[in-house]
Amino acid sequence: MTRNWLRNGTPSTGSRTALKTRAVFEKAVGGVLFIDEAYSLSQAWFDDYGAEAIAELIKLIEEHRDDLVVIVAGYEGKMAAFMNANPGLTSRFPTMLKFPDYTDDELVEIFTLMAAKGGYSLGTDVESALRALLRSTVRDESFGNGRFVRNVFDRAVALQGQRITSGDGGDVRQLLAVDLPPVSVEPETPSGQYL
Repeated sequence: MTRNWLRNGTPSTGSRTALKTRAVFEKAVGGVLFIDEAYSLSQAWFDDYGAEAIAELIKLIEEHRDDLVVIVAGYEGKMAAFMNANPGLTSRFPTMLKFPDYTDDELVEIFTLMAAKGGYSLGTDVESALRALLRSTVRDESFGNGRFVRNVFDRAVALQGQRITSGDGGDVRQLLAVDLPPVSVEPETPSGQYL
């Protein structure tokens, strides 16, 4: 099964948008076309290019309705606006699935698996610190679920490296609670002058 991605980005010129949309679509024939953050096609900054891509997509879905699966994904509120951007979208995507956010237990498990895959062991205090961090995190529409945990893990690895190279020592393959980003999610006040 082939999996192709129609990525959002800055389009070139008018009719080229339809050609590029068709090229990506045709690569997915016989498999799955997954369009992540599909709502970006209907946002104002995308001007007429998004509308052209959506119109071409609707046409291609109809032409190839038995040849592939097309999945559009994104945040619920923004996807509702996307579905309203063109009257043909609702009939092409009659099934909507809503996935709940991961629970804290699942997010801790994801973090633990990432650490193991990266060759890290976790100190005994990491899980409770991670849970405190999760409890303090706002879970609005921008909350990234697994992506959030990946970012926490990447930041923990960077902070662990700083801790070890600063002379505090420790096992280079063990993450400690002090390696997690601070529980406080308040932005730091910048210092210095900026031009």
